[in-house]
Amino acid sequence: MRIGSKAPGGRPLVFAAALAACALQAQAAPPACALKPADLSRVLGVSFAEGKPEDAGGMGTGCTYKASNGSMKAGTEVSLFLHITSAGGPPDMMRKMMNPGKTRFQPVAGDPDRAVIVQHAPDVPTFPDVSYDRGGYLIGLRLSGTFYKDLAQRQSAKAEWDAKLLKLPRLP
Repeated sequence: MRIGSKAPGGRPLVFAAALAACALQAQAAPPACALKPADLSRVLGVSFAEGKPEDAGGMGTGCTYKASNGSMKAGTEVSLFLHITSAGGPPDMMRKMMNPGKTRFQPVAGDPDRAVIVQHAPDVPTFPDVSYDRGGYLIGLRLSGTFYKDLAQRQSAKAEWDAKLLKLPRLP
């Protein structure tokens, strides 16, 4: 018997198949603090405390993880902000809504989750910031606390930290 045929039971099979397809597409949102401090420490090279849920400005959920043994001298006295929002539209449009102004998004070649490195406007101090789209969610990772006096040093450090952020376990 074909699905959707006029034979008894055909319509329920079509309905069940449609429901199953929708369930596969819509994944449940990960918890606000979905990353594990051990994974952060392993990838970023700095120990982190458990994350603390934060307000994400009405656009999804947020979590802040603070380095538990960093140092300002080594540029590792950092905090990581994880932002998870439902991609209610095309990811590029959502990124622009959340990063107004002259922010640019540099695509990461070959990334399966369409990751981008966020390049903020020239009047915004440089800091590591990446974003990717996965399972119907836009995931953002921002690192703060990496302070460098020299602009060239700051940009080099940003590139190193961005590369590390992209190696964290992907959500959801």
